[in-house]
Amino acid sequence: MLTGVANMQAVNYDLWIAGEQVTSENMNDLSVISGVTGSVKFNATNKTLTLDNAEISCEDQSGILSNIYYLGIIITGNNKISNNGGTNPTVSLVASSIVGGGKLDVINASADGKGILSRASTLTIKNSTVNVKAGSSAISGISDNTLSISDATVSAYATAEGSITNFQKVSLIGSRIYKPDGALFNATNKAICDTLGNIVKDTVKIIPFYNLKICGAYIDDVNKNDLSLIPGVTGKATYNPETKTLRFENASIVSKTLNCIRNEAIDSLTIEIVGTNNFIIDPTNGGYNSIVLRKNAFFTGTGTLNLKATKASAIWFYPPNSTDLVTYTVSGGCKLNCFSDSNSGIISSGYGGYGYNTKLVVNGSSITACSKHATNPSIRVSHLELNQCVIAEPAGAVFNSTEKAICYADGTIVKDTVKIQPIGTGVKIIGNQSVVLYPNPVQDVLHIKAEGAVNAVRVYNIHGAVVAQALNNVREINLSHLPTGIYMVRVEVGENVGTMRIIKN
Repeated sequence: MLTGVANMQAVNYDLWIAGEQVTSENMNDLSVISGVTGSVKFNATNKTLTLDNAEISCEDQSGILSNIYYLGIIITGNNKISNNGGTNPTVSLVASSIVGGGKLDVINASADGKGILSRASTLTIKNSTVNVKAGSSAISGISDNTLSISDATVSAYATAEGSITNFQKVSLIGSRIYKPDGALFNATNKAICDTLGNIVKDTVKIIPFYNLKICGAYIDDVNKNDLSLIPGVTGKATYNPETKTLRFENASIVSKTLNCIRNEAIDSLTIEIVGTNNFIIDPTNGGYNSIVLRKNAFFTGTGTLNLKATKASAIWFYPPNSTDLVTYTVSGGCKLNCFSDSNSGIISSGYGGYGYNTKLVVNGSSITACSKHATNPSIRVSHLELNQCVIAEPAGAVFNSTEKAICYADGTIVKDTVKIQPIGTGVKIIGNQSVVLYPNPVQDVLHIKAEGAVNAVRVYNIHGAVVAQALNNVREINLSHLPTGIYMVRVEVGENVGTMRIIKN
């Protein structure tokens, strides 16, 4: 790594920026080099080169030339490296990584030029956006190298040799080839090739995707903000990878593949329900479970989700192993209506048989599950926890831990409609909206469920005095400070007002 000795003299490093060697004297501010603007720094201890809103421009030189093994190039903000007409690669590296979450544009203006050249071992691009445009090859190795792209957006364009070429292996982790459609890495040609096996000499675009499928298609960076781009999805549907939240608002999914939603690997996925939503499996093409969940998951929101499966279950909980208890929680006052013509409404399966190692938790919400199968139960899980809700139908039905199912009092499994409902709820139509107050009686927090925004909630005692209030999109109000008694609750929804009675315990 060192080509000099640090004894009151400058230390030279095997790293050149715009043709000038990086030394112990300039490493902390490489913008002193001609052609460099913005913040460019080298840390010799960590072997990291940091570009922060930087631009490196040169003529017939490599913008970055590194002989340092395992150099980490950290990019933040928007960065650009350009070779304005020479045959040297714009970026030339050995065993390096490009990380940091920023954007890097790499340009080589020469018809014979290369954008990024990986001369040894592995080039890794991770959690960043890298755009490369060159005449000969955009991103290339030297035959026995590996290109690893992990959760990154990469665009590569070149016309002579190929856009991504001369790699022994291209590893895509959390990313997929988005363009050209059907393109794959071809080990024989050592390049990204089209469906006919020809090296792509146009734009190759690789984007992040998430291990989550809708109608058999992966959610990715292109469709995550509008899942109606996926065939079979209509209405408003989005996915936020940062919060791991699928949000459906008056949406519909009609799947002609196996499942409407399938989650294999995302732990603690949240499915937020707003308005009325319908997920249906089209049986004509062999569809099965409407929703398949293999990790912990949450259903929440103020809306209703209607699920219908013809050949299997409406919701299929399928733990990945036999040791960990996987929990599925329904909360927020949402409603799940789960129907199956040939299997259970809600069922878990996995190692050890049906109902194994899964826990269904229902917090003040509603579930209707109906199985039309002769032998399968409407709800089958290994554990059931009900908070502020009860099994309202069939009368007298209870959860049987031995059968791992909702059963009648005599232990017979319920194979028809099961309803779980919040206890002590108050329901009132205000304007054209159904507004629900629960629990009632209440001890501490009173929850307010409505499809639209609740502008204000005011609580009055028997003397007509306001004893508690909350404003602006109210979803709950704390009444723990109030004495036991009867109170009136005034709810404002839009321009409409309604009043309901509650009991404080």
